[in-house]
Amino acid sequence: MTTLTQSQTQIVTAPLGAALVTAGAGSGKTRVLTQRVAHLAKQGEISKSILVLTFTNKAAKEIQERIKKGVGWKHPEDIFAGTFHSFCAYLLHKRIDRLEGYTKDFSIYDTKDTEKAIKEVLTSNTFLELGKDDVKLVEWMISQIKNENGRDEDYCEGEMLRAVRAYNALLRKNNALDFNDLLTKTLEVLDKNPDVLEAEQKRYKHILVDEFQDTNKAQYEIIKCLAEIHKSIMVVGDEDQCIYTWRGASIDNFKRFQKDFDVTVYKLEQNFRSSRNIVELADNLADNNQTRIKKKLFSHLPDGKIEFQSFFGAREEARFVVGSILKQKAKYSDFAIMVRINAMSRLFEEQLLDYNIPYVIWGGFKFFDRAEVKIVLNYLRVLLNPNDEVALYEIINFPRRGVGDTSIEKIKEVGFKNVEKHTDRFSKKTLSGIRSFRDVIQRLSTIHDDFGFLALAEHMISEIGLDRAYTEDPDRLENVYQLVLDIKEAIKQDPDLTLSMYLKRATLATDTDTPEINDRVVITTVHSAKGLEFKNVFVVGLEDGLFPIKRAFGNIAEMEEERRLLYVAVTRAMQNLHLSYANSRMLWGREETICKPSRFLKEMGFEYSPSRGEGVARSDGVVEIKARADTAQSLGFKIADKVKHEKFGPGEVLDVIDKNILKIKFNEVGVKMLSLAYAKLEKCENT
Repeated sequence: MTTLTQSQTQIVTAPLGAALVTAGAGSGKTRVLTQRVAHLAKQGEISKSILVLTFTNKAAKEIQERIKKGVGWKHPEDIFAGTFHSFCAYLLHKRIDRLEGYTKDFSIYDTKDTEKAIKEVLTSNTFLELGKDDVKLVEWMISQIKNENGRDEDYCEGEMLRAVRAYNALLRKNNALDFNDLLTKTLEVLDKNPDVLEAEQKRYKHILVDEFQDTNKAQYEIIKCLAEIHKSIMVVGDEDQCIYTWRGASIDNFKRFQKDFDVTVYKLEQNFRSSRNIVELADNLADNNQTRIKKKLFSHLPDGKIEFQSFFGAREEARFVVGSILKQKAKYSDFAIMVRINAMSRLFEEQLLDYNIPYVIWGGFKFFDRAEVKIVLNYLRVLLNPNDEVALYEIINFPRRGVGDTSIEKIKEVGFKNVEKHTDRFSKKTLSGIRSFRDVIQRLSTIHDDFGFLALAEHMISEIGLDRAYTEDPDRLENVYQLVLDIKEAIKQDPDLTLSMYLKRATLATDTDTPEINDRVVITTVHSAKGLEFKNVFVVGLEDGLFPIKRAFGNIAEMEEERRLLYVAVTRAMQNLHLSYANSRMLWGREETICKPSRFLKEMGFEYSPSRGEGVARSDGVVEIKARADTAQSLGFKIADKVKHEKFGPGEVLDVIDKNILKIKFNEVGVKMLSLAYAKLEKCENT
């Protein structure tokens, strides 16, 4: 406790009851949360009486590790510290058989599975207005209904209502749940089974929720009903970082919580991550939101450098950003380029490639989303749950067995279990392929039943035939072997791990679980940047209509979310922050010749003079602005020099910028901006 601040200590040792902790960015809220658990342990509470809920597996793992190190429980593993969805999957694994039509070996459908199921509904039913191109629209409606734990008929009608109900019927038939079902079915189990509700309420005497600003209505209803007996619940969140309302997050949960419980509000206002002036900038911006719980963020860290600049066009902006990275002697992983929408990344990628600077687009394919890994997981899903037709039809013809799309449609008509009763509808080749597939599933089942999950993992690649199917694609085969390794490591950590439990764990590897950055510049949308931090941050494209996005105009709630989004971007910066906009930008297929600076710039205290092509410091002098020199002497290169690049071939120097950046026109690829520090250039004889 001695290393905690006074505000943190007050929260950690707060009396039992309902507490709302509004925690500013970088204020150490996770540490406070785990210290609260340690405090409860010192008060004599046992581990299994505490429930800690968060939003990413990474955060859950961090909390679990901190608890194991800092709490002296005999069985610290008995505490449940995990995501909302993993908690619901855990509860439903024990209790879902209380709902008619479900068994404990239910499948969990991820986003791709959900889309396939919706597509199946739209193609196998007669709709006049809805077609296979409306999958996303139907998916959005389903998500809206379930996030709010609402009734289908209250949200849609006509064909949309029929499609939603057909989708839910298909999942029930397949003994499957989508991500949102994990929440709604948990509520259904608790609502329809008072004995189950009472048992869960009595078990969890203390509930702690991290990232409360990201909860949707269904998640709030879960913690509300679980806390009704003991009413010892602490929620920790930052309303300034509520940026996922499009995904169902509800900032109104802050009001709901204060209405439903006798709440004490605590504030964490000191930022331990960012420079003093960066925190001040972010606080000024967030203070314009009406939904904000009033607080004053501050930092005792020394002032960093804040720059603000405008550019003639988006390409100039990209060149400046990448040039700035080249000039600074720091690790690439210290830099992040933050964009409002994915489409903006192209120019920055182009510049980074030209300079041979390693980078990563944050949010690429996750391991469990890779096609070859999904194939194996689908085999395991069918092995465990033969009713899972979405998984079955994905793998019945992989590796190829002569069961084409037409044959699969026929199988769907008669049902996979009834194929042998309708052999007259299939060719000999197709029947042979179906039987071959059935034999593979049977062999896998025998290995699993007779020798266990570990033996299944060791033999499944050869039994399925993936070692032969991927002979010419070693990268994919390596990914499959990595899956086997993941299973072995999981079993080593938990000898009691079952196939059912592993599949649920794999499906629950959420989008917010991220790979290691290593030494690469990060390009990311602001939505994907939440939870990250960098010494140097470039927030680009600060133009009205882009940031804030145009659809927010005239809508107070959406404009406040855009403001929160920029707050998140600014508070990712630890030491240096650069804000910029372009006077023209190519987006949505047209050239915007006139772009207006974002209205948020004035809210942060900036003035600007577009005609000068540069920003102007705030009146209080906090912001440092530096103009770039147009040209400078190069080390050994000058304008009109003939050069040769190992990748781009021969070219001519058009301009020299600073000491080591050349503007070169190549014969084959056109004009490029290259750094002598990284580009492998050689001078040629001028002729």
